[in-house]
Amino acid sequence: MKTSIKIMTIGALLSLSSAAFAHHGWRGYTVDYNFTATVTSVTFRMPHAFIVAEDEQGQVWNLFLAPADRNREFGYDEDSISVGVPLQLIGQHASNDNEGKVHFANSLEGENYYTYYYDNGSSSWSRR
Repeated sequence: MKTSIKIMTIGALLSLSSAAFAHHGWRGYTVDYNFTATVTSVTFRMPHAFIVAEDEQGQVWNLFLAPADRNREFGYDEDSISVGVPLQLIGQHASNDNEGKVHFANSLEGENYYTYYYDNGSSSWSRR
């Protein structure tokens, strides 16, 4: 009985730590992107806000924004990016999938809809 509890506890801890490792950090996002895509959904919640967008080739992208509270601090909220809007998206993604971090989301005319800011006010682009 005690052995099975230990095994279950170790298994639970390992699964939690691998999930946390998989999510935290941007080290895996090393490939720059700059493309146009149409926003299909916007979610502002913790731990990160994110958008889903479809590019001109029909590929769906899951793109992380800063945490919702930080976005609001810098003037971005649920109404900053709207579904159906085509945006120029600039950021970094992993080489093997369509998931990444957004540095900037601009209208096709160049108007800024979103910039990723850290707590200290520096943009992710300047820290890159």
